[in-house]
Amino acid sequence: MNNYSKIEINLIEWFNKNKEPWFFRKDRTPYKVWISEVALHQTRINAALEPLKRFLTIYPNVHSLAKSTEEKVMNAFRGLGYYNRAKNLLRGAVYLEKYYDGIFPDTFEELIKIPSIGSYTAAAILSICFQKKIGVLDGNVKRILSRLLFIEKEINDISFIKTCEKFQNSLFSQIKLNSGDLNEAFMELGQKICTPKNPDCDNCPISDFCFAQKKNKQNILPIRKTKKENITVDWHFFILHYENKFLIQKYNSFCFLKHHWGFPSFSSFENSNENKYSFDNINELTFLKKNNYIESKSLKPIKHSITHHKITMHTNILNLNKVIKNNENLLWVNENEITKYLTASAMIKVWRAFKNN
Repeated sequence: MNNYSKIEINLIEWFNKNKEPWFFRKDRTPYKVWISEVALHQTRINAALEPLKRFLTIYPNVHSLAKSTEEKVMNAFRGLGYYNRAKNLLRGAVYLEKYYDGIFPDTFEELIKIPSIGSYTAAAILSICFQKKIGVLDGNVKRILSRLLFIEKEINDISFIKTCEKFQNSLFSQIKLNSGDLNEAFMELGQKICTPKNPDCDNCPISDFCFAQKKNKQNILPIRKTKKENITVDWHFFILHYENKFLIQKYNSFCFLKHHWGFPSFSSFENSNENKYSFDNINELTFLKKNNYIESKSLKPIKHSITHHKITMHTNILNLNKVIKNNENLLWVNENEITKYLTASAMIKVWRAFKNN
């Protein structure tokens, strides 16, 4: 028995004993694999389970997703990270309906043409649902292979990727068991055993084949680029209300949450004297003048982060004495409907702080 066969058998045996009974692993379909892989990519799985279950309940198939609207899809996607993913899922569903009658193709070349499906997600769908012998290369698998093969290259370097793909091609061309299970075994091994720091090599089913473990250098791999320095931001929100109505606006060219609905706001960045406003025309917020509101109040600052921005959110509550007219960017919303529009986690934090004050 060669090393490829031993790695396959050891990993599958370990996976069968240790795999988590996640709900999305039951009754696997290409649609369910697609949605779950996109939603869970670079997202903590435990935090994403309930939002993912909600999304799949609202949109159980390609047809239901394809006939929805961007606003509704983004609302259903709340809690699952970057909202471009939600937009691309909708585009992907529309594409599938238009060109494939809602049925997933079973070739790599066709799958990667679908919006939101890249090489990683295509490989997951093909191996899990169509039993194609193709390896998935996500962050967990890259970390495992960097150690297993002792690749002293930066993790996203083209030579690193080619070394991983060459190994996967050789491994998957020889496997006898389920290719989808093998891919999921690798991913779960990265989550539980071959972790970023202090991997549990004593309980790793493939440690006998790991060159980094033999050299006692598993903690120095993989090699990553130096992280960008964090940027400190003060983000000021205005919760403007008149009786039971609240003013929200569409973020068009703002630095954060473009194309989202949110509270009027502006941001000031560290080492910059320039404020960046969420409203395109500063005249839109002339009602912030003292004579336009009855009372004002400030809430305790809230910490938040977006990519490499470390944000302190300041919330100002103004009780207006009149309603400003709606326009294409400004909208008055009843209190019981506002959560339909506020989909971004930053906005949800601000709204919860207001409700709890």
